[in-house]
Amino acid sequence: MLGPITDQIDLWAPVSRDGLPSALVDAMKRRDWESVRNELGMVMDGITTDGTFGRALLQLALELPVGVDPVFDSYKAAASIDHGDWDVLRRSIEGGSAWSEQFLGMRDIPLGPLDQIEVPRRSTRHYAMLFGGYEYEFSQLARRFRRWAREMLSFQATELVWARADVPAGRHFRQRRLQDEMMLAIAEVHAGHLQTAMALALEASHLGDETEPLRLIAPDLEDLVALAMGDDRQPSMRYLVQLAKPTGLSPLGAWQMLVHLMPLV
Repeated sequence: MLGPITDQIDLWAPVSRDGLPSALVDAMKRRDWESVRNELGMVMDGITTDGTFGRALLQLALELPVGVDPVFDSYKAAASIDHGDWDVLRRSIEGGSAWSEQFLGMRDIPLGPLDQIEVPRRSTRHYAMLFGGYEYEFSQLARRFRRWAREMLSFQATELVWARADVPAGRHFRQRRLQDEMMLAIAEVHAGHLQTAMALALEASHLGDETEPLRLIAPDLEDLVALAMGDDRQPSMRYLVQLAKPTGLSPLGAWQMLVHLMPLV
């Protein structure tokens, strides 16, 4: 059933921008950078990049000019990591990005040696928490990932978010609870209890904005956990259908979610 869908997915292929805010697309065409920044400030997140507008928005971010605005450099750097484009990342931060700690740390995790199991040493506490989820997933350290997901429940990032011009605070605070619930649900699948994972997935399906990727994936996680517990339902894997659309996850985000769901598939 999923073969025709997955065969058509090319996560690096250009996608339609018809679903993006028209004011943003028009401003990009006019190279009206002030308007572009204002529009992006409402929809683009330099930390949690995968969002409502998916790859369409990230591909637009990759076309932003370097050196015009530090916020543009941040958006471009974040999108380049999502696409594994290290040359674009280098150009985006060579002028001295105010948030280069995040981007260099994110570079060091996937490009690190195979025996690397700790977060980058240069990390401050705030970014160490960000990096932990990636490092423990890349290294397949299920118990550490579960410990990290639990610690995230009491982690306060308000000051960091407030200080970053490339992170829309409203979206972050709406997304945060959804992210915490979903990451802990996934951690329970890998190194905990399926009953707990089910309860968390059910709750996550009612958190955050309706079009947030993690909220859209929550019903898939619920179905797969139920199947693993002996239920006879047939999972529909809406995630893969959504992935093929312009609003689907970035290459990095898609890989992460597949790794999260693979034990249940």
